[in-house]
Amino acid sequence: IGPAPAVESYLVIDRLIVSDLAVRYSDQTANTFAEMQGLSLNLSRSSTRPLAGPLSMAGPGTFRRGDHSTTLTTLEGRLAFDGVAISVENLTIGAPEGRAEVSGTYDVLATEPQLRLRGAGDLDVARLAGWSGPNVPAGGRLAFSAIVNGSELAVDASSTDLTWPGMGVMTLGSRVTVFEGTATVESLRLTVAGGEVSATGRLAAVEGRPSVADVRWRNVDVGVLAAGAAPMPWR
Repeated sequence: IGPAPAVESYLVIDRLIVSDLAVRYSDQTANTFAEMQGLSLNLSRSSTRPLAGPLSMAGPGTFRRGDHSTTLTTLEGRLAFDGVAISVENLTIGAPEGRAEVSGTYDVLATEPQLRLRGAGDLDVARLAGWSGPNVPAGGRLAFSAIVNGSELAVDASSTDLTWPGMGVMTLGSRVTVFEGTATVESLRLTVAGGEVSATGRLAAVEGRPSVADVRWRNVDVGVLAAGAAPMPWR
């Protein structure tokens, strides 16, 4: 007698309403705190469509780590549940550090659950750098897009106005993929100090897999690079 066949679970919900929900998270060990208030869900199901409806947040949320904090200004989108998979559509997340929009599914009740997400947004580099320390004088905007397909992750990032003291305006274009403990830099191109730096490589976090890198540059002013390195928060 062989093993019993895998059976996929199925859950039917006709109506789900959550009003003015408050969520609070605190981790004293990691010195982390998060709070959201006024969360609401209004999902309904009909004979022609699955359970679906809007998710919204009435007031701002707070996230704090150590002495640094930020405000979650936007959290809204649509959620759906077809009995097996949870779907998000145009879930918008906003904060002073940036904004992102995410869509995708997680078939939570499937025999082998898979997460599939697609997102895009842009980040304020100066505000984001503040989370690394008070003396990181980076600036500019960084646009990104990302795809999650199960255990695979692909991220594209670009900028036309990155700044660092003494280096002027820099541009960036990159694509990085992550799969089974290995991050692969498929392409990276940075214009800096009057020249261009390009790189590809692989960083393996799995024992037995080598990490490699190929970095090339041309027309880069070493003096400008040295001057730009002076304000870096070396530790």
